[in-house]
Amino acid sequence: MSTNVPVPSGGGTSANATGEDTSAAQLVNPSAFEALETEYPSDASIDPLTRYKDEQFNAWYPDLERYVETISDECARYSTKHADASKIYNRRYQIVTIGLIIIPLLSGFMAFLPLGELFLKISSGLFSLIQAALAGLNKTMRFSEQSFIHRKASDKYSDLNSSISEQLLFPYAMRENGVLFARWGRRQFYKLRALTPYPDKKISKQMQALTSDDSIAKPSTQPTTDEIIVPPVLIDPETGQARPIPIPLIPIEDQPNINPDESDVPIIPSPSPATLPTQEEIAAETKRQREQKQREYLKKMYTQRRPIIFKSDHDR
Repeated sequence: MSTNVPVPSGGGTSANATGEDTSAAQLVNPSAFEALETEYPSDASIDPLTRYKDEQFNAWYPDLERYVETISDECARYSTKHADASKIYNRRYQIVTIGLIIIPLLSGFMAFLPLGELFLKISSGLFSLIQAALAGLNKTMRFSEQSFIHRKASDKYSDLNSSISEQLLFPYAMRENGVLFARWGRRQFYKLRALTPYPDKKISKQMQALTSDDSIAKPSTQPTTDEIIVPPVLIDPETGQARPIPIPLIPIEDQPNINPDESDVPIIPSPSPATLPTQEEIAAETKRQREQKQREYLKKMYTQRRPIIFKSDHDR
């Protein structure tokens, strides 16, 4: 059996039995996020220091150390973003404050000028509107308070980055437990990010535009392809670096038409292009030497059972 549901007429809003408006979009209660548990429940009967005890490396492993370095890099990145946001908001506050100071001075100065009464009334009204708009904008946006908050957030991220980086500088025996320290750093970072306002991307772009000097035309100092002269080199098998090819000198007695006054100046013949290595051969030999040294280093490190510190991609 179907029932007819009354539809409100005259553009009214629909309401349920409790009188709540159901026409608006239903939003999730923010308190539901606070009540959600994101940590894995650990057994309270197990001591973490006993469980993650490591006599040799103090529970610091290569992947774990790389993860802690990533948290440190994120702290440094957020510290820079908040510092840029603080500068932008401070500049906006200065512009609004200067405008609120100058507009009354201009209005009072124009009152002493021999202008028409109608013009004075119109200009006074416009100045009053602009002053009221600037005062309302400053009160609503609170540029000074936002600049202060972002500066404090930048300092906090910088302090957290210093604490994490300090642990990575210590020997393994002097560090805190690696697993427990990584968990602490992760929790502190996400708590700080939840408490601080997120810097707007527009602010970061504005700061980059203010600090960049790409618009200034700079003369190119790089030589062109035709100007590059590649000297003949060989790859040293011991050091893996390129060194110039020694060019033998022709004895004085074998040099024809030698001026006696210039006999102490040797004549250096130009080497034959066929005997010089090409750029591809130099690059291949350098790559082979580098890979061989890396294999020897990794073999040595794993033989001594010492963890290797991996760097993130943006640090290379």
